[in-house]
Amino acid sequence: MITLKTVKRMEASKRIRRLAALLALLFFVFAGGQIAAQNGALPKVEFEKYTLANGLQVILHVDRKLPMVHVNQWFHAGSKNEKPGRTGFAHLFEHMMFQGSKNAPGEYVSYVENAGANIFEGGVNGTTNNDRTNYFVTVPSANLELILWLESDRLATLPEALTQVKLDNQRDVVKNERRQGLENQPYGRAALPGAVQQITRADVAKFHETYWKPGSSALIFVGEVTLAEATELAKRALGDWSGGAAQQFEAHGRIARQIAELWAAGLPMSELQKENDETEKATLAAVNASAQKYAAPNQSTLLLVGDLSKIEAGIRELNLGEVVILNTEGKPAGKK
Repeated sequence: MITLKTVKRMEASKRIRRLAALLALLFFVFAGGQIAAQNGALPKVEFEKYTLANGLQVILHVDRKLPMVHVNQWFHAGSKNEKPGRTGFAHLFEHMMFQGSKNAPGEYVSYVENAGANIFEGGVNGTTNNDRTNYFVTVPSANLELILWLESDRLATLPEALTQVKLDNQRDVVKNERRQGLENQPYGRAALPGAVQQITRADVAKFHETYWKPGSSALIFVGEVTLAEATELAKRALGDWSGGAAQQFEAHGRIARQIAELWAAGLPMSELQKENDETEKATLAAVNASAQKYAAPNQSTLLLVGDLSKIEAGIRELNLGEVVILNTEGKPAGKK
């Protein structure tokens, strides 16, 4: 069972990552855009890819600056896969994957921390959104085999290790995160506490069985490791993982919102399929061209909510050139 001490440490780590993410966003929008425009091309990230016989994709970017490796496993499942009356389930399931497995009881975080992951600097965590769920950890490359063993064990035995105590504990943690991160924030939106409360152990086991499949997953490595090494370790740890790919669909509510947006814009329903077709045909070159065109300061809007007297000075210090600050009516701040 996760302890209060670990929760506090994880919350501190999350705050650090949020700040880092904001700084990274500012750098990309206001500096990265200019650099790309000046050089005429976006930075190129070299990577290699291999697909195991069970459908699991192994993707690798080699970086030998430090004897470290980052492992990031993605699943093509998120809140879009929730059933009516079970909103918040995907987020809760993300938490359950950290509650230990059959052969590694206790907290997953304690094992990876002992393997060298720095939980204070975001060295291990997971995230969820509408379309996907991911889990990541950064450790010394010598401990990569241990990390993949832990991954294989929780993928294979999570339902067996799941207890009612663990579920109740993480249900309370998710509801608390909702209160802290959404209810106390402007425009906060999240699942209703009652929906999270109704989730059962059988629901967790079924979600795991239905969506945690190799053909709907990608295992990404970045660091001091070769594709041959990463692939061999992945085969050894996850090669027997079976199940193919999970059936994918969009939640009714999301489809309804897309239809409503087309209606509000006066567009025909055929635009829905047209958008999907264009997305399928999109190439990396086309995406890069759009990024170079639009990722520039004069094409950017930064939304901040708070006291203008405390925020404006910090924005001006960024030296972004001309900055126009608007109020909630879209007019220059201070003008009626």
